[in-house]
Amino acid sequence: MTIYCLRGEEYEQTSQSELLPNLDLALLAEYVVKNDPLDAILEFRAKISQTESKIS
Repeated sequence: MTIYCLRGEEYEQTSQSELLPNLDLALLAEYVVKNDPLDAILEFRAKISQTESKIS
């Protein structure tokens, strides 16, 4: 997955989202290829909830 940020009038490739700097792009990439979008969303939300509870 490649992330771009608009700077001035050009897009520049960046390693992480400026809007969502804590977003795990590798984890997200696992779910964007799922066949069923609803299943992908539910599984992704469950996974990040597990991750957040481990951090807290």
